[in-house]
Amino acid sequence: MATGVNAIVLPLGMPALTTAEKSRRSYLKNAEKRREGAKSARLRLKNLVLSHYSGGEPECACCGIARLVFLTIDHVGGGGGDHRRTLSGKNYGGTGGAAVYLWLKREGFPAGFRVLCFNCNHAAHVNGGECGCQEG
Repeated sequence: MATGVNAIVLPLGMPALTTAEKSRRSYLKNAEKRREGAKSARLRLKNLVLSHYSGGEPECACCGIARLVFLTIDHVGGGGGDHRRTLSGKNYGGTGGAAVYLWLKREGFPAGFRVLCFNCNHAAHVNGGECGCQEG
């Protein structure tokens, strides 16, 4: 019988936990902490990529807004949706913005991308590449 500080005492008749069950319980117990850590890592990655393409503090290349929550990466020549879909299943963590940010970092920050706010990005998509927010 195991003794000492690390001994696990189970009630009579209760089977010992398997390693998989211990892992599962730990995984569930720490789910919120893991989610927060993953969210923090995604925000750091987004900030890194947007800072690079902004040449300093992240800001929209069109209207100048600088709140990170409103900013995204824009494929200058279009094709962002197709690009995101090609990343699916290639160890980039999905098909959302974080996958694109990770791809950009791994590829050494290639040319052909810029930082836009979501409004300017959508307007540029609708207007064939130009936002038009600076027009009178």
